[in-house]
Amino acid sequence: MNEKELKVKVNEFRKEMNAKNSLIEDLYKKIDAHKKDSEKYRTERDAGNDKIRELAEKAEVFKKKRDELNSQIAKLKEQRAEHTDKIKKLSSEINDSKSARDNLNESARGTYEMLSGIYESDMDALLNKDIPLDREIEIFRNISNLKGRLESSQKADEIHKSVSNNYSALRELNKIVRDISKDIKTLADESQENHVSAMKIYDELDAIRKSANESHEKLMQKYDEMTPHRDEIKKLKEDIKKIREDVAPYLDELDKIRLEKEEHVKETTVAKAKETLKNKKRLSMADFKLLLESDEIPMKKGKGVQEPEEEKAPENPN
Repeated sequence: MNEKELKVKVNEFRKEMNAKNSLIEDLYKKIDAHKKDSEKYRTERDAGNDKIRELAEKAEVFKKKRDELNSQIAKLKEQRAEHTDKIKKLSSEINDSKSARDNLNESARGTYEMLSGIYESDMDALLNKDIPLDREIEIFRNISNLKGRLESSQKADEIHKSVSNNYSALRELNKIVRDISKDIKTLADESQENHVSAMKIYDELDAIRKSANESHEKLMQKYDEMTPHRDEIKKLKEDIKKIREDVAPYLDELDKIRLEKEEHVKETTVAKAKETLKNKKRLSMADFKLLLESDEIPMKKGKGVQEPEEEKAPENPN
């Protein structure tokens, strides 16, 4: 191929490389735009995650307090249950005792004081008074009957005292249960407040997490959008590398032609300079250096080379 054809071919390669470089530049601009959006989404996501951690710590404080209160409530409920069991057991004992007392009172058919008075009166009549035999027998029978009634009355009174004592114990237990229930209610209200506070934070946290997840998804989408651009850039660079390899022989050939031209120009210039020197005309500094580099200036023994004078404008022959 001649020089013109080589230049045309090289220009074709260069146009192709320039076109691919232009595409690469456009792709980098698109990637930069995606990176800008990515940075925005990354910042939003990271800020959201930081806020989530901050809120989670606050919620954990409320949860911990709520759980501590619930633990106290559970212990109080156990205590209340124990006292409630005692109340049930005591109430059952009271009911049984009242039933036994009522049966004894029914057998006694009178109070202990009343029956004692009758008993003493009958004993006095039996021991100290002169009474008919039939009346004596009747009084003796009455005294025998009164003994059983007195015993029933006495046992009824003892049971009644026990019932009264149990009622006092029952009232005390009921008071303890009421106080425990009041404490449970107070702790439960405080626990509920902490629970509500924690749930409010979790609601806020969920909204922030949703937004952070959306930002993360958008960030991943941007990464996905950048990947084809990077792949395309990689391919274009490989194409450009291949074009450089393909154009290299043509450039080498053009360099060879250029060097040949320069060598031809140099030879022509040297020949002209030699002619000028031969005719003992003034040499230009450039021609002098060229002759010197070409070893065309003879060196005289013991003398140096006389440098030419600076060129002067040629005299007007007219």
